Amino acid sequence: MKDKGRIESLRKQLYSRKKSEAKEVGRRSLRPGEERTPRAWKETPIERKMRPSKKRQSPLKVFFIFSIIFFLGSTLFGAIYFFGGKNLISSENVDIEIQGPTAIGGGEELSLQITITNKNPTTLEAADLLVEYPEGARAPENMERELSRYRESLGDIAPGDRVKKTVRAVFFGEENTQQRIKVTVEYRTAGSNAIFYSEKEYEVTLSSAPVSISVRSLGEVTSGQEFSFSIAVNANVSEGVEDIVVVAEYPFGFTLTSAQPRPAFSNSVWDIGDLRPGEERIIDISGTIVGQENDKRTFRFDVGVGDELDVKKLATTFVSVAREVTIQRPFIGTIITLNNEDDTAYVFEGGERVVGSIAWKNNLPDTVSNVQIEARLIGEAVDESTVFGERGFYNSVTDTIRWGRDTLEDFALVNPSEAGILRFGFSGKNIAAYAIENPEILLEVTVRGTRVSETGDTETITSRVSRNIRFSSDLALAGQVLRTTGPFVNTGPIPPVAEQESTYTIVWTVTNTANHVSGAQVTATLPSYVRWLGNISPQGSGLTFNENARTLTWNIGEVAQGVGVGISPKEVAFQVGLTPSVSQVGQAPVLIEAQGVSGFDQFTDARIFNEIPSLSIRIFSESSLPSGHDRVIQ
Repeated sequence: MKDKGRIESLRKQLYSRKKSEAKEVGRRSLRPGEERTPRAWKETPIERKMRPSKKRQSPLKVFFIFSIIFFLGSTLFGAIYFFGGKNLISSENVDIEIQGPTAIGGGEELSLQITITNKNPTTLEAADLLVEYPEGARAPENMERELSRYRESLGDIAPGDRVKKTVRAVFFGEENTQQRIKVTVEYRTAGSNAIFYSEKEYEVTLSSAPVSISVRSLGEVTSGQEFSFSIAVNANVSEGVEDIVVVAEYPFGFTLTSAQPRPAFSNSVWDIGDLRPGEERIIDISGTIVGQENDKRTFRFDVGVGDELDVKKLATTFVSVAREVTIQRPFIGTIITLNNEDDTAYVFEGGERVVGSIAWKNNLPDTVSNVQIEARLIGEAVDESTVFGERGFYNSVTDTIRWGRDTLEDFALVNPSEAGILRFGFSGKNIAAYAIENPEILLEVTVRGTRVSETGDTETITSRVSRNIRFSSDLALAGQVLRTTGPFVNTGPIPPVAEQESTYTIVWTVTNTANHVSGAQVTATLPSYVRWLGNISPQGSGLTFNENARTLTWNIGEVAQGVGVGISPKEVAFQVGLTPSVSQVGQAPVLIEAQGVSGFDQFTDARIFNEIPSLSIRIFSESSLPSGHDRVIQ
């Protein structure tokens, strides 16, 4: 009965309209899409059996499963390492130890002991030792041979084995420079064709150079006035040094007037040769430099071993020195022009007329009295019969043109800033006729006077300016046409007949007079109606033909001084075929066009070129040819 009473009470509360009686009985509203009916009530018995169980795993069981996985992984890794790891090689386990000095003197032998240790579990197969040296290293057994790298076979290196090797080299280079040596061990592994390597670098300092250089008497110089200085080169090593070359780098405005010994190339390269221990070589240099007052210019001198490919460069530099000079203004400024050119060095052709002028000016704040200006022409290339000095006197005994108060009244007293111009002229000798080798003239202008100060004190002052004049070599080309003589048999009608081929032999002859010429080359062009036959005498003379451009090129190379004068000339012969057109009947067709020879004059340091007229079928050297042989007929 209690239960009925309780149910009745709940029913009243549920359906009561009074808020006080309508109490919440654990109800809540449903969210959209939510069902109140439990899922289990809707499942069939079969579906209920198929639903997976949601039992929680115990921590002990999870720990046990993780331990099994870790054990299996460790076992697998250990097996791989134990059974297969012995074939694994690391370059880090190839130890390279290098023992040697940290500093040596230039030109001294460096000995390095190299120890290679195999810390790998397997053998290094077909191992090689490779040592790479820096520039300037040379082989101790042959100092002339440059040593850039050294390779030696080490064979197989078993696990734990050590291999010791000693390598030697002689180092040259600038003082206090670091030299890096790279040591590499190359090797293979069993079953692989790949090459592996391990490397290490070693540094050594060159504490001194094998040679030393010093520049003497170079400080302040006067613009335009000749000055002198000396370069001293000494050997510092006990064994001596070989093939020493000195290269000078001059500042802007400097002109070399003389040097003892003479430069081997281009006024700036001296081939000193071998120096014995403690031996000293002196190079005396004279020259002029032009610049503004208080300008600073730098001379640089390098000493080392010459480059085989470029005589102007050093393959290895041992030591360098730079010296700065300060330019002072001369008391009387002089500007020299030759053939309207204001330069420090001049190049003219032999026999060429030279017209010069000297512009002078008093740069002092004081008056200068008794001024004398002398222009001396030094050198056997001067044609003395052609020298003149306007309002001056030429003395052929001293080779000097002189201007003074006896020839110019203005020179008795020259006021501050006063200026003027003196003119003169001369011609060079015919170089070929006189057979002068390396013809040059030194023009030396000297100014003297007495300086009078405001206090009445006097001082004798002098300044000097010089210019170097060089004459280029007469590199000449001569060409001739042959028909019945020469190295080839020529065919075809003479006189030539229109639309029929006649062959001719062309001979080129090259001569050279005064200076050594390098890179000599002859070029020419064949007209479209001339055929290149390919016959050359002598063979291997360097003559080639470009069919597309129709150009002939004869690469001669070196042509010494006197070739064709006292020495046999350079000569080559070749054969061409002429097929004239009807339009050329009555004419003498050209066989060779645009002929010229060029080369580099090593004395004047300038390129030269000479061109000659074209060659036609007109033949002058063979008298046996019939009259009219040089005219095409129908």
